[in-house]
Amino acid sequence: LPAVIGARLHRLDAPVRAAAELVAMAEPMEAALLERLLPPDVVAALDSERLLATVPDRRRQQVRTVHPLYAEALRATVPPLRARDHRRRLADALAVTGARRRGDRVRLAVWCMEAGIRDDPDLFLAGAREAAGGLEHDLAGRLAQAAVDAGGSFDAQLVLLQQLPYQGRAAEALDRAEALERAVPGDHDRVRLAVLRSNLHLIVGRVEAAGRVLDAAIGQVADPRSRVRLELHRAGQAFTVGRVAECLALGSRVLDATGSDPAVVERMAGSRVRALANAGRTADAIALADQALGGLDAEALAGPRAAQIRMAKLQAVAFHGDLDQALAMADAGVAETRSGPAATLRAFWTHELGQTLLLAGRPGSARRWLRETLAVMPVEGLPATAQLWGTDGLAEAGALLGDADEAARQAERLRAILPPEFVAPRRNGSVWAVAARGELSQARDLARRHADELQQAGSFWLAAWVLHDAARLGAATKVAADLEALARRCQGRLAPALARSAAALAGGAAASLDQVADELAALGCNLVAAEAAAEASRRHREAGRLGSALSSAARADRLAAGCEGARTPLLDAPRQRAPLTAREREVAGLAARGLSDRAIAARLHLSVRTVQSHLYRSYRKLGIGDRGELEAVVTDTVQAARQET
Repeated sequence: LPAVIGARLHRLDAPVRAAAELVAMAEPMEAALLERLLPPDVVAALDSERLLATVPDRRRQQVRTVHPLYAEALRATVPPLRARDHRRRLADALAVTGARRRGDRVRLAVWCMEAGIRDDPDLFLAGAREAAGGLEHDLAGRLAQAAVDAGGSFDAQLVLLQQLPYQGRAAEALDRAEALERAVPGDHDRVRLAVLRSNLHLIVGRVEAAGRVLDAAIGQVADPRSRVRLELHRAGQAFTVGRVAECLALGSRVLDATGSDPAVVERMAGSRVRALANAGRTADAIALADQALGGLDAEALAGPRAAQIRMAKLQAVAFHGDLDQALAMADAGVAETRSGPAATLRAFWTHELGQTLLLAGRPGSARRWLRETLAVMPVEGLPATAQLWGTDGLAEAGALLGDADEAARQAERLRAILPPEFVAPRRNGSVWAVAARGELSQARDLARRHADELQQAGSFWLAAWVLHDAARLGAATKVAADLEALARRCQGRLAPALARSAAALAGGAAASLDQVADELAALGCNLVAAEAAAEASRRHREAGRLGSALSSAARADRLAAGCEGARTPLLDAPRQRAPLTAREREVAGLAARGLSDRAIAARLHLSVRTVQSHLYRSYRKLGIGDRGELEAVVTDTVQAARQET
């Protein structure tokens, strides 16, 4: 393939080849910019060679090479001096337009940097800020370094230090920030540096040190707006380290002091919406997310901050019990980031999708997306919330899929990156990793300890979630009352459904388990619904209700079929399925439809005595007395057999 592409490019005339290189280095580029740089006959030649593709972008028309491999081949073979000339021409042409559109400053700064034009620190700083705002951290770091090298100000150094952790240089950034404190020009910059230093302490796992930096800054600042900023940051950090109740209390204090200023609501929404959801106040979380998004203009709605608020809302929607809506939101977010340089934003969306799939009982798909999250997340070793959730989610997915080794690796990885002062927001995977080793009693005890820790931090919904795992692993009688108490503190339909599931597992009638299975399936939680149906089948059979047992077993099979091979103790418990042979099912099915023994014999080319023998054995296996009871059970028997086949 490279040879074919190279041969096609080699036969181009020199001006056309140079024009193609220009497009490859700038793509996607505005059609008007291309026409400003190239003569009409060269543009026509590119088009006639079918090397250009148009890409609609709102009101602008963009162009790019017809396939990414052509652009790659052109960029790889362009001589260095000609590449610098191309970038210089692109930068000059874009500068003439004023670089007013979104993304223009980043492109202009990159072209100048790569063309060797490094005498404008303000341009590089503006580009770095815009790239950082779009979560393009690697690019932001390069541009910030260019701004500092060009003699940039305190602002340039601050932006550079913000990007160093994304290169695995958090400790270096912290040392440089401490040294920079001695040269802070004023109170406004002192606040900004305090926020940065606090973040860096948190990144290296020093939770108390991060808090002390903010407390000291709050005590030194008189400006009310600066104090609000510091208080907002302290609330956000409280959520990051898992202290949900503290995050909500700090945020409420700020909202009361500012009269719920829309700008304040927007700034705090990302962490506060998640904190509300984790605390079980899912309806309040959804309302706050809608309030924050409703105050944004069209441009802001397309930006990363709005995306982070939508992700937080997605989590609240899932915890509320609307899993179908949450999955649709996650799919849309992943689709939005399918292309483009903002790798971090895509990692966050794939993380949300993976977590929602786990809640829905689809561990295979969840593992795929969570693996992408941790592969793309550009901060090596950063104890960010998404990494903690994602690592634990991978442990759970591996355990449910029978991969005990992967579950153990991910659980150990979580222990390694979890600072001692953090409360991990999700610990289900650690529980299932232990269960995958066959140590169910230890897994149950671990789940209860994690639930206590989460409850003390104010994460009532997450405590209920992991406590329900303890019930699924055999501790239902010990946790049912606690889970019911937690469910009363939670809004939405899912937490109460989990409480009813634990109560039914703790000793409820088989019929109550059937009802729980239907309820959980309606919410989209197919795996736990399948478990409830499987346990209902076992209890029906113990009570001698074989028809009901077969019906529940068939329901469990149908639900488990969508769970991508997940196995759990409740699903693996011995269940007798479809005890009839194929011929017995056939004869019983015809008898249930009202056919006589003689009619059945004629249809199946059997003797009447053989038909009667099949029916007699069927009655004994099904625990029924005569033909009149067949209709109630034989349909479920046949369905169960088909599911097994």
